[in-house]
Amino acid sequence: MKSEKIRSMVKRLLNWKFVLVFIINLIIYAIVLAILGAILVLVCGFIFEVDLQAREVGAIITYYMLAWVLGFVVPGAPGGIGVREAILVLLLSAVIGDSVTLSAALIHRLISIIGDFIGYVIALLLKNSDDELVRYKLECFQREIACMDRQVEILKQEACDEAAIMPTRQS
Repeated sequence: MKSEKIRSMVKRLLNWKFVLVFIINLIIYAIVLAILGAILVLVCGFIFEVDLQAREVGAIITYYMLAWVLGFVVPGAPGGIGVREAILVLLLSAVIGDSVTLSAALIHRLISIIGDFIGYVIALLLKNSDDELVRYKLECFQREIACMDRQVEILKQEACDEAAIMPTRQS
């Protein structure tokens, strides 16, 4: 009974749509986190006037991405508050110094909160004005997915037909 449930779950997870959506979301998250890491680099460079080399810029962005992920997965810390900053202080103090690290992490958190609020306000404005447009785009996307499903089925059928027609080779 449990093995059937596990097989069913694995089969659903290995569905090409799920894998495609997962990969797209992973790429989007990587881009967004890299941008947020770049904002932390700007905070360090422009506000605290830290002279950063390319290696240090890469380290700051990488450490930020790691801190964000760890802050996300720690239970009991909404938005990773405190966890992200602690990890940044732990990792970045060797790169940009102790005195700047905590201040930069806190200023970055403030910028992040302001950005979230602005995004919320924009979403409210768009929700009230573009409900029909969103529904239309969703319907178009659903039609495109259905068309892709049909194309995959046609390709599968053609592959089966070709396999049935191909003569077997005798060695």
